[in-house]
Amino acid sequence: MFGLPDPKDLQGSFKTPPPLEKPMFARRIPFAIAAKHSSPSGHPLMLDTQPSDSTASPAGPVPFHDAPVPSGADRYHGDQELGRGGWGVVMRANDRQLDRHVAVKQLGAHAAGNPDLVQRFLHEGLITAQLQHPGIVPVYERGLRHEDGQPFYAMKLLDGVTLEHKLRDYHCLLPGRKKQALLYDLLRSFVDICNAIGYAHEQQIIHRDLKPANVIVGPFGETVVVDWGLAKRLGADAAEPPQPHANSMATVAAGLPITESSPTAHAPSADALHTRMGTIVGTPAYMSPEQATGAIDKLGPHSDIYALGIILYEILTGRTPYHGDDFQVTIANVIAGNCLSPRQQDRSVPPPLDSICMKAIAPQPHERYKTALQIADDVSRFLAGEKVSSHRESLVERTGRACRRRPAFVAATIVGATILALSASITSVIVSQAHRAERRAKEQALAAHAEEVVVRKQAERERHAAHQKLARVQAAADDWLRQFNMALAEDSEAAPLRRDLLQNAMRHYRSRYHRLAVQPNQQQEAASCLLQIADLQWMASDFLAAEQTYQIAQAELTSLPSTDTPERSLIRDRTRAATGLLRSALRSGESAERQTARLATELQSLESLSDAFHADSESLETLAYGQLELGTALLRSNAIGPSIAALRRGLSNATLWADQNATPLLHLTSDIETALAAAYTQDHQYLAAAHILQDLIDRIDETLQRNPNRTDWLTNRAWAQIQWGFAQQALGKPTAAVTGYRQGLADLASAWNLPMEEPLPKATLSKQSTPWRALNDRCLQHATARESNAGSTGQRPWVRVLEELQHQELN
Repeated sequence: MFGLPDPKDLQGSFKTPPPLEKPMFARRIPFAIAAKHSSPSGHPLMLDTQPSDSTASPAGPVPFHDAPVPSGADRYHGDQELGRGGWGVVMRANDRQLDRHVAVKQLGAHAAGNPDLVQRFLHEGLITAQLQHPGIVPVYERGLRHEDGQPFYAMKLLDGVTLEHKLRDYHCLLPGRKKQALLYDLLRSFVDICNAIGYAHEQQIIHRDLKPANVIVGPFGETVVVDWGLAKRLGADAAEPPQPHANSMATVAAGLPITESSPTAHAPSADALHTRMGTIVGTPAYMSPEQATGAIDKLGPHSDIYALGIILYEILTGRTPYHGDDFQVTIANVIAGNCLSPRQQDRSVPPPLDSICMKAIAPQPHERYKTALQIADDVSRFLAGEKVSSHRESLVERTGRACRRRPAFVAATIVGATILALSASITSVIVSQAHRAERRAKEQALAAHAEEVVVRKQAERERHAAHQKLARVQAAADDWLRQFNMALAEDSEAAPLRRDLLQNAMRHYRSRYHRLAVQPNQQQEAASCLLQIADLQWMASDFLAAEQTYQIAQAELTSLPSTDTPERSLIRDRTRAATGLLRSALRSGESAERQTARLATELQSLESLSDAFHADSESLETLAYGQLELGTALLRSNAIGPSIAALRRGLSNATLWADQNATPLLHLTSDIETALAAAYTQDHQYLAAAHILQDLIDRIDETLQRNPNRTDWLTNRAWAQIQWGFAQQALGKPTAAVTGYRQGLADLASAWNLPMEEPLPKATLSKQSTPWRALNDRCLQHATARESNAGSTGQRPWVRVLEELQHQELN
C-alpha cells in the first residue's frame, strides 16, 4: 500500500524538531464524526452516524483549546514522503505531543476529488483502527488537513521490509543451514500473519488483498499486516464500501494502472499485478476462485485462507501457483484451479508443509481450513516437530519426526543397545575361549599323564584370567547400567526402555545366582549376585523386594566360614549388604540404630584393610557409598559432628576412586557433597555449605557443556542451586538467594519439559507475584502429580523442598 522508510532514517535521537512555518494538519475529527464530503448520490460520506460526544456537531470541527503541548491536528509536522499507493500517500511526520515519529496517510492529488475514493480511504482508516492486534498496524488518530480539508489518519511508523523483499532474499540463497534457519523464521512470520488474520475474522472482518507486499517484517521478527483498504465487514448489517469507477485504480503495478479500458496494452506481468477494484477486487495472483469470478457476495474468511495458502506456496517455492501474461490470463488460471503442488515444484519442500499449502488453496471453500488459526496451529506443530492434521505420515516420516524431537533419547538408546550387544559378544568370546582352553588341557592330560599337573595348572591360570576379564567386563556393564539408569530416571518417555533394561539385568543375575548356588566354593560369588539383584530392584523402585534381597545376601555372607584374615572381597560384600539395609531403613522411616551400628563396624573393617594394603577401586567405591548412607543416618539422628566426619571421609574415598579411573563417580560425588552441605547447614555453617554447593554447581556446569541434554544433571544442578539459595538467604543475601532459586527452578523446568514463560516487567513484580515464584508453583504442581502417579519424583524429595521454597520470605 505504501513504501517504508529506510531503517537508517529511524536511528538517532527522537527529540522534538523545530516547528515548521505552518502546521501540516490543522483540524481533528474523531472516528465517529462524519466527513464533509458527499457521494454522487447525494448521501453524506461518513464512517459512523453517531457523534463522539453530545456537544459536537456531526459536520463541524472539534474546537481547539490551548494546551501546554500541541494537540489535535497541530501535533503532526513533516513532509517526507515514504511511499504512495493507488489512492493514498504516506508521509513521515513528527508527533509533537508525544515526541515520536509516526506515519500519516492522506489522499493523493488524483483521488482528492473522487468521493468514492474518499469514502474508501475513510473506510480503510476506520477498519484498521477497529483491529487491535500486535500483528495489525495501530491507528492513532484521524482528522482533516488544514489547508484543503482532505482526510488523513496517523498510524505507527513501521521499521522493516516487506515479506516480498524477505522472500526474494531467501530464494537467492544457496541450500544450507543458513537458508534452512531463514525458512523457519519465515514460517514463524507466516504463523503471525495467520494469527492476525484469525483475529480479524473473529471481528467479522476479511482483508481481501493478502499478499507478501502487504506484510511488513521488522528487524526483530515482528510481523504486521497492512493495507486494509479492501477490507470488508461481514454480517447482515455490513455494507460493501463503495467501489470506484471502472477506470479508477487502487494500486499501481510497476507504475501503471490496471484499468478496464486498457486490459492488456499497459498491463504489467503477472508477478507485478496488484489490487484492482470494480467487479473483481484484490490481486489476481492471490485471489481465490470465488474472488476471481467477481462473486463479492460469496467472499468470506475462506477467501483470506486461500490467500494465506498462496503466501505459504510462495514461501516454499519462490513463486505463486498461477501465472499469466496479463491479469485476465492469471484470473482464468485461478478459476481453472489446476496447479502443481509445492513438492512438484521443489522436491526439498517437506511433505507436511506441502499438505498444509494444498489444503489451504483447495478450489472449493469447504475443502479448505475452517479458520486461519487452524493453519497457524498446523505450521506451529510442524515447527515443533509434531504431527500436522492435514498430512498422513508414512512410517519413515513418523520415525524421522520422532528422532528429530528426541535426539538425546534416540542416541542414548542406540548407544545402550550397542554397549549391551558388545558386552554380550565379549562375554561370549571370553567364556568360549576359557572352555576351549579347558578342553585342550583335558586332551593333553589324557595324552600324557606325566604332564597332567602342569597342564591343569596352566588351564587353571587361563580360567582365572578369563574370569578376571569377565569380571571386569561385567563391572563395566554394571557401571554403565547404573549411569544409564540415572540418566533416564527423570525422563518419563524412557520409562519402558529403562524398565526393560533393569528386568533383563535382573534375569541375568538370577540365572547366574542359581548356577553358582549349587556349585561348591561359589557361595560368596552367589551372594554377590544377590547384592546385584538387590541394587537393580532398588533402581526399579521395588524397595520392599530390594530390602528382602539385601537381608538374604547378608545372611548368606554371615554364614560363610570365617578365617583369621578374611578376604577383602568378603568384607566388601558385607559392607554393601549393610549399606543397602541402612538405606532401606532410612527410606521406611523405621529405627535405623541397629543397621547404623552394623554398617559402621563393616566400614571400619574395610577401612583397616584399605589402609594396610593399597585400596582397590571397588573397595573405594563401596566405602564412599557406605559412608554416604552412614553420614545421612547420623545426620537424621542429630549426630551432626560424626555425620560431617563420615561424609568427608566418603568424599575423600570418592576422590581417590576418581584418581584411579578415567570416569569419576560424578553422581556419587554429587550426592555426598549435597548431603555434606545439608549437614553444614544444620550445623549453621552456612558459608561452608555455600562453598561446597558452588563447587558442585561448577563441576555440573562443565559436565552439561559436554552433555547438555542430560536431564539427571539438570535436576542435580537444580537441587544444588536451590540449596545454595537457602544458604545465601541464611547468610542474609536475599538477592543471591533469589538468583539461586530462579536458576534452580529454570533447570528443573527444563528437565521436566515444563513451559518457560516470559519474565514479568520489573514494574509489576511484587512479593506475592514474581517470575520465580510462579515457576516454583508450576514445578510444585508437576512434582506433586509425578509423586501421586509414579510414587516418586526421582531420588530427590522435590515436593518437600518446593513447598519449603514456596513459603520463603524475602525482603
